[in-house]
Amino acid sequence: MAEQKKSKLGLIRQVGLIAAIAMIVGNVIGDAIFISTGPMLSGVGPALVISMTIAIIPIIFICLYNILLGGALPVTMADYVVTSRALGPFAGWLIFCAAIGLWAMALGIEGFAFGAYLAELAPAAPILPVSLGILLILGVINYFGIRVAAIAQIIMTALFVVLPLLIFIFGGWPHMQVDLHQPLFPLGVGAMLFMVVPAVWCYIGFTSITNFAGEIKNPRRTIPLTLAISLGIIVAIYLAVAWVLSGLVPWEEAAATAVGVAAMGFLPESLGIFVVCGALFAFATTMNMIMVTAPRAIIALARDNVLPASGFFSRINRFRTPDAGLLVIVVIGLLGAPLAYNVLAYIVVIIIFMMVIHILNSLGVYLLPKKMPDIWAKAAFKFTPFWRGFACIGTVVLAAILLIMGVVMEGWMGVVIVLGALGLGSIYWFLRKGYLRRRGIDLDKELRELHPDTKAELEGA
Repeated sequence: MAEQKKSKLGLIRQVGLIAAIAMIVGNVIGDAIFISTGPMLSGVGPALVISMTIAIIPIIFICLYNILLGGALPVTMADYVVTSRALGPFAGWLIFCAAIGLWAMALGIEGFAFGAYLAELAPAAPILPVSLGILLILGVINYFGIRVAAIAQIIMTALFVVLPLLIFIFGGWPHMQVDLHQPLFPLGVGAMLFMVVPAVWCYIGFTSITNFAGEIKNPRRTIPLTLAISLGIIVAIYLAVAWVLSGLVPWEEAAATAVGVAAMGFLPESLGIFVVCGALFAFATTMNMIMVTAPRAIIALARDNVLPASGFFSRINRFRTPDAGLLVIVVIGLLGAPLAYNVLAYIVVIIIFMMVIHILNSLGVYLLPKKMPDIWAKAAFKFTPFWRGFACIGTVVLAAILLIMGVVMEGWMGVVIVLGALGLGSIYWFLRKGYLRRRGIDLDKELRELHPDTKAELEGA
């Protein structure tokens, strides 16, 4: 029945619980385990497992407010929709600008890491051409629709991401050297606390579920179940991998390919290669999810006339894929991959972008009952005002702390990149508003209500 209530843009609800879990687990695990763990270990020592445990706290807050959002407004690019209506259209646009910066840098890291890990198996493989090639391949997969992308995500996540990591954990545990876990804080407690910032990066990706919420079956049930189950799976894997790796590799020698190198050292050659291949698929699952979510963001903005509503940006193909948006994000990824030379610096800038998004989005969710009472009245989950404030304001506070820590870690360069992206986006926003005003369209007034296509998705939930 829900599939009959589709928008004229052709987006329908066809993603179930298993597919949603695979999409989120595959999205989150990729970069975190295989490119972040090594550099973070070298920056903090065995206390990395403590940093990663502390990093769970803001993620719990983020999941809580997204449960509220998914239960009330399960539509395409729900974070943009709620922020633009509750805080104002300009705040919603800033979320998109921050997301574009995040996606460009994340695709750059993933593509670069894919090429670097493949070089472990085939040293002759050129890193940059391989990085660009995998982006193009995943773009082609997504061209054939979210159902095909979801099937690919299920296969890659279960067989080629989670299984290799379980082999690494259980195979590596007997080979750990206890003395490598001592001292626990070789660089001090301060290093452990600051490493929480890139550790949060390990958990980035949960909130992408609300970006394609308009295509999830029974979303008010599926979204909270997906977030809870995915968080449990990911936390268990992360902490185990961090502890095992720190017992296999001296922290001073850990690098971006540490997991793969360690696996080749203690596993039979065939299983070691399988773990390294798991890294390749983990990068692919994260890139795959960015290519699922980002084109939906462009569709949402085209609906609202923030991007031109007719023509290129509103295109959708016969497989129900926003193919113009997909082309845009593939090009962005191709531009970002050659610049991913400093993994940890990239990660910190991504965290700054992400915290900007969470601050704005959580404030939008907090104001949702006041600004959109009719929608809130039908929400599947209604926390009391205290617990809603606890989840949303708690997210703002923690995100602000992480943002400040990220700025301190990365210095002015990170600030320049983030402010530059938001500044360029702001220039476009005011130019677009002026252009529409001269044609008799008040963008602020138009965005007080939901677009008919968004309303249709909400009714079909």
